[in-house]
Amino acid sequence: MQRIDTDYACLPPPEYSKISTILLDPFLPAGKLLKPTLCLSDMHLFAEHRDYADDDPKEILMLLRWFHNYQIFILGDFIESVVLNKLQIFRFFHSERLKPLFKELYYRNALKIIPGNHDVGVIKPMHRYFGSDRLFSGGFRVGKLVFVHGHELGIDSANRTESVGSLVVPVGKVLNRLGFPYYSLYFTINIVCQKLFKAINAAY
Repeated sequence: MQRIDTDYACLPPPEYSKISTILLDPFLPAGKLLKPTLCLSDMHLFAEHRDYADDDPKEILMLLRWFHNYQIFILGDFIESVVLNKLQIFRFFHSERLKPLFKELYYRNALKIIPGNHDVGVIKPMHRYFGSDRLFSGGFRVGKLVFVHGHELGIDSANRTESVGSLVVPVGKVLNRLGFPYYSLYFTINIVCQKLFKAINAAY
């Protein structure tokens, strides 16, 4: 796949369309501009294809190469780690399926990653692979603009439910396709499990 010869003011790829515009000047210091930026969120990448997965690393790679001059902000849930066991986490960044995407991001000069609640199992490997200076737990600011994932409080509860994650995520995604609110279900299960663990800890 070749890089597209585009400039900083490039249009999106032909299959994409602009749905709205917002002026950011009021949120930035006088005379300061936000560099051209591609924000990506909730990619939920899998190391290998799964029937219930809806990630698309090839599409993401295409966007990165189209906007090759842009800085990249990954705003959480980059990876679907809730379903992974320790061995799968260890092997994740050696995935043949994701290697071209990871390589593209690794060599970007301007990359910032905010870990989300679904990244909880691979935060340490992300630090090792991309470098701690590129990860921003809880978010970061550019002028008055605040970049966050939004589910940071879910990181703790996601950690506590890792033993059932391999069941919750596939079932949740299937329900989502059927029209049921997957994230509401997942959040509810997180809260129930969190209260259950607190009750167990209190009993002992």
